[in-house]
Amino acid sequence: MVDILIYLIQLADKLEINLEEEVLNKLDKNAIKYLVTRSEEKVK
Repeated sequence: MVDILIYLIQLADKLEINLEEEVLNKLDKNAIKYLVTRSEEKVK
């Protein structure tokens, strides 16, 4: 799994992709797509 991570980091560097920014964007999109209601938060 670490090999895949290293490859991803190298590829992002070559393509000039900011991984931190992309991860944060994806987390924002997922938060909207998979909303958690207050009642669901209490169950977990």
